[in-house]
Formats: sequence, C-alpha cells, structure tokens
Amino acid sequence: MQDRPERLRSAPTGRWQRDARFGPTNKALVVEHRRGSGRETPMLVLKIFNNNVALVRDETGREVVVQGRGLAFQVRPGDQLDPTAVQRRFVPEPSYTPENFAQLIAEIPPGHIAIAETILSMGEKVGLKLDRHVVVALADHISMAIKRQLSHQSFENPLEWEVHLLYVREARLGMMALDEIERQTGVRLPDIEVVPLALHFVNAQVGARQLSSAVRTARLIRDILAMIEDEFGIKISADDSLGSARFATHLRHLFLSHLSGETYTPLIAQLAQTFKAEDPRVYECAERIGHYLTEKMDWTISEDETVYIALHIQRMTRRAFSNPDIPKE
Repeated sequence: MQDRPERLRSAPTGRWQRDARFGPTNKALVVEHRRGSGRETPMLVLKIFNNNVALVRDETGREVVVQGRGLAFQVRPGDQLDPTAVQRRFVPEPSYTPENFAQLIAEIPPGHIAIAETILSMGEKVGLKLDRHVVVALADHISMAIKRQLSHQSFENPLEWEVHLLYVREARLGMMALDEIERQTGVRLPDIEVVPLALHFVNAQVGARQLSSAVRTARLIRDILAMIEDEFGIKISADDSLGSARFATHLRHLFLSHLSGETYTPLIAQLAQTFKAEDPRVYECAERIGHYLTEKMDWTISEDETVYIALHIQRMTRRAFSNPDIPKE
C-alpha cells in the first residue's frame, strides 16, 4: 500500500497542496483546543471518520471537526456527542469542505498532532511567538516526514542554505523539533527536514500569503549568490556564513521594503561614484543583480541600493580571495 503523497486534495473549490521541500502553501486553518467542562451544549454528530474523529455541528451551528480518544466509539450520525469527550476542535476555512478536512485529521495520528502542539509551544524558547493555526499542517508534515524516513526516502532542498541564513531562529527551532520528534517517536529525521519545518514556523508568524514571499526571497538570494560566484570564480560556502548572512539579511530587508512599497536608501548616492572608479567589477556585478531583480520582480533598484549590494559583494569577495581554504576556480 503506497503512502499518501505530500498533497492533500480538497473540494473543487480549492486544493491544498504542499511540496515537502518548501512547507505549506495552504490557507490558515483555525484550530481551537478545548476540553469539555460538563456545562457545554451537546453536539450533533454529522459524520464519523474513526473512533477518535467526527464531524459535528456545534452549539453555534458551525460544522467543526472534533478529536478525542474514543469519542466516536459506538456513536452514529444523528446522535448527540458529549462535549466532555472532546480534546480538540478544528475549524476549517470556508474554502475547504469540512468532510475533506475531517478526513485529513483522521489520517494524522493523534500523537503527531500532540507533537506539533509541543513544538509550537517551544517557539518561545527561541523568541518566536507562533500561532496555533498551523498545527494541522505541521502535524501532517511530521507524519509524512516520518513515513519517508521509515521507507528510506530522501530529498534535497535547493533552499537549505538560504533558509538557514534568512530564518535563523526558525531553523534553530527546526533542529529542536527534530530532537522532540525523536524523543516522542524514536525516529530521527534528517537535518534537511529543518527547512520545511522552518517555513512552517514562518507561516505560524506571518500567514500563508507572506510565506510564499519567504520562499521567493530565498530563491532570489540563491540566484544572486550564484551570480556572484560566476562573476568572481569563487565558491560562497555555508561554512563561511558571516559575510553571506549579513548580505542575505540586507537583501531580505531590501525585498521586504519593495514588497511593502517603501523606499529603502541605506547609503548616499555619492558612494556610487567611488565604487565605479575604484572597483568597477564589483559595482557592475551589483548592477546586474539590480537588473535581475527588475526583470524578476519588476522593482526599480535605486543607486543607493546598488551601492549597498556592492559593499557586501566587496566584503565577500575580498574575504574569499584572502582565504586559501575557500574554493576558487
């Protein structure tokens, strides 16, 4: 029996798809965590998915997915469900059918949802405040990653270095997550899983729309670093990450400023003349990067921004040429 692919199909109104390398691309799913107090109104059972998961109509008339150990045992559609048995409520976005969302929940082991909850709560240890709306997507990713590992499947992620550079705290939490998953399941996931996990944590902070920008930013930085390597015949190594991290951080701020429509002018334009005279090759490389961003993103890169890009290129290339351990063509 083949494992379920890393893609979850929903109703014709939309499709939930996720590439294992880059994390979630779906809309946020609201998740409520409640334990019955004994004073809540019974819920009307609409459909049973397994002994632990059911689709119900709650006291407000909403269709919600509920989960709890044995809550649906010997229960039928049309019955009243005791709310004291409910451990979690999941409320899908309107664009997804409740049935499909409930089926997804039913396919995720409850223990993996608990792991996802624990990992999200660990965000505070690295200074991240994470919203629980991603718990289902994160738990599903954990389940799929464990299946891949147990079946000896592997994958590469072209954004591995860039994500580590751009999202340091998220990547650190990703490593902590691998430890927590191993502690609770006995399965050690490969370090490459830190990348999609980190992107889940980005999503937990800024939402799915910004997450697509995060992945796009990482891809742009990958391409820009490749342009610098080609121009100067050097290899920008992940082991030599200080200058590269500074450069990636600057580019990230530049991208965010353009995405928000703001003007970013970190340096006075007078420096451009100095660069053109003293290090024309570096400045020309910075200009090519600016043209690349104009082509890809339709942004107008100012002269000040070009100068700042040139400064970072100069730092990286000088360090590369002065370090015998850094590969050169």
